[in-house]
Order: sequence, then structure tokens, then C-alpha cells
Amino acid sequence: MAVYLLGIVGVALWLSADGGAGSFNAQEVSALKTQYESWAGASYDEQTIAANLAMIDKRTATLQVLLSRGDRRGPA
Repeated sequence: MAVYLLGIVGVALWLSADGGAGSFNAQEVSALKTQYESWAGASYDEQTIAANLAMIDKRTATLQVLLSRGDRRGPA
């Protein structure tokens, strides 16, 4: 999450460095940061991600066993 936040702030600062019409001021950067933090809090659930990764690992292991036996049908 910190990497994404750093990326957003970095892009905002890079865009503001040219001083062009598309540049951001400090207030806009703060608003983007607040919006990202609220989105990340609602969208990033470590338990759900861990459960999904565990399910993927289990299915991959099952598939490897079936393939090692020559069974090409896959898990039921």
C-alpha cells in the first residue's frame, strides 16, 4: 500500500515540477492521497487475499498431482 501511495505522490510531484497547466498544487496532492487511502482501506483486505492465495496453492498442488498421474481431466 505504501508503494502505491508513494507512486501517486511521485507522479503528482513529477507533474507539478513542469509548472504547466496540468500541474497539481499541494491541496490537490493531499486530496488524491486522502482518496487513495479511503479506497485502499475499503478495497485491500489482507485476509481475503491470503485466502485466495491459499486456494490457488491448493488447486495448483491438486493439478500437479493429477498431471503426475497422467490424469488430464483436472479437478472435479
